Amino acid sequence: MLKRCVGSLLVLSLAAVIACAAPVEDTIKKVECTKEKCSIVVTAKDKDTTFNLTKDCKVTVDGKEAKVTDLKEGQTAKVTYEKTQASVVEATSAKKKK
Repeated sequence: MLKRCVGSLLVLSLAAVIACAAPVEDTIKKVECTKEKCSIVVTAKDKDTTFNLTKDCKVTVDGKEAKVTDLKEGQTAKVTYEKTQASVVEATSAKKKK
């Protein structure tokens, strides 16, 4: 019985690791909010990926708590997600051009 429980826990843990994709980190191309949802488009490896932000998505800019409206085109963002649902967006301010 104990072996079966440990085996089941191991399988569930492995499934959880596989379900969570590695974070994507690159440039924010677009931020869009409607009454129903907010989403961001991140360009990574020459491919645009759209992420819908969950209702409890944690957003930070330069390490400080922020709002979705603080996310701007050109910022670098690290997006933690599952499927296309972003749960954490950690952005860094876009560097000012001289």
